[in-house]
Amino acid sequence: AAGGYTHTGDVLSNKLTVEGGTMNYAIGGYTETGGNAESNELTITSGTGYVEAAGGTTLGTGNASGNQATVSNATIGTETQAGTVYGGHAAKGSAYNNVVELTDTTTYDNVVGGNSWEASASGNKVTILGTSSIGTNVFGGAGKTGAAENTIIIGDSTQIGGAVVGAQAEAGDAERNTVFIQGGTIAEEVIGGDAFGGNANDNAVIVTGGIINGNIIGGISNPDTTSGNTIIIAGGTINRSVIGGYGVAGGSIIGNTVDILGGTFGEDASLYRGLFTGSDYGTIEGNTLNFAAEGITVKNLANFQNINFYIDKETGSTPALLTVTNVSYISEASVHTFAENTEEIAAGSTITLLSAPKGIQAESTEINGTIIDSNYLSRHTSIENDGNNLILNVSDDDELFLNPDNKLFAETRAAGLALIGNGSDAAAVQGFEAAKAAYGEETGGF
Repeated sequence: AAGGYTHTGDVLSNKLTVEGGTMNYAIGGYTETGGNAESNELTITSGTGYVEAAGGTTLGTGNASGNQATVSNATIGTETQAGTVYGGHAAKGSAYNNVVELTDTTTYDNVVGGNSWEASASGNKVTILGTSSIGTNVFGGAGKTGAAENTIIIGDSTQIGGAVVGAQAEAGDAERNTVFIQGGTIAEEVIGGDAFGGNANDNAVIVTGGIINGNIIGGISNPDTTSGNTIIIAGGTINRSVIGGYGVAGGSIIGNTVDILGGTFGEDASLYRGLFTGSDYGTIEGNTLNFAAEGITVKNLANFQNINFYIDKETGSTPALLTVTNVSYISEASVHTFAENTEEIAAGSTITLLSAPKGIQAESTEINGTIIDSNYLSRHTSIENDGNNLILNVSDDDELFLNPDNKLFAETRAAGLALIGNGSDAAAVQGFEAAKAAYGEETGGF
């Protein structure tokens, strides 16, 4: 069934509502050979057996834009027939600004906000809530020539059988895509942006709840640059690796950030700034770990060029802020310590920043023991590396001094701590900058 159909022209602002029954296809607006599918709506409130459900579909040269598929209490597909949900689907044109909203729905195949076989996918959004169960993968946008500014929100008790990917570009760049995980269980990877034939830049994954059983990756590029991607862990259960950027030999992994504000980490969880496939590394520089939690244990820590620990008046001497069960590799990194208010850090205290019972490799590592706060005040401190622990020793005196390195704190705090909003904020934002602003307004930052 289709709310509107044309063989060659445009399908505009059509609506289809399905309140039960069984059918193969349910599409808000469908054009077969040449036109655009724009601002069509599909609403399903119950029913079973759909092969495909879409807000708008064009199989010709036109674009799919502004379409929406809203599905609740339905089953899309069967055990023998895959069922896919699209906000907008375009064969040769672009797919942009399409929306999928799923609640308490089962699908046997992918959910895609906007899909284009031959062009770009941008500005699409997928929200999956309730007790929904997705058989395979979720894509905010999937395009051939590029995928930008797509958003995914996963929450409540949703079950995802495959991966969650902010956007995937087959032969172009994946940029400025955002994934919010607020709840549910994800069986495989969570990826901000995945570029098969281009750059993966400025994507974000923000986790405040849920269980993630695959790797979390800010951006994947093959074969170009992975840069400016951000992962924020503020809650949830993380059972595999957290990887700022992933690339292939000959590529570049530059300026990616992992922010740890909380969460529960399983025994196989690890923290990496970036990884390359194969044995030949490309360019790796400027990748940062901002660590603002306490008592977290991971299996591996490696390959960050900047490591920043954030403490406050509640930070105790035990346990260590971060414990690594294998050898911790921080060679050639720059290590700093920050506080919101240095005056609240007790004189004479000791804080174990990093503990690694199997050893800390810290060749050519710059360890700066001075605490810097948001007012650029510092306290006399030092960091001791005994081979297994990085220990911050705070001077017995109460003397504070103005630190000349104020630019470093301002840049690091802005990038790493004014981060995420609550659920309603997250549902409304498009892109990471809005997420950072929402967190600052809601919580005042770190």
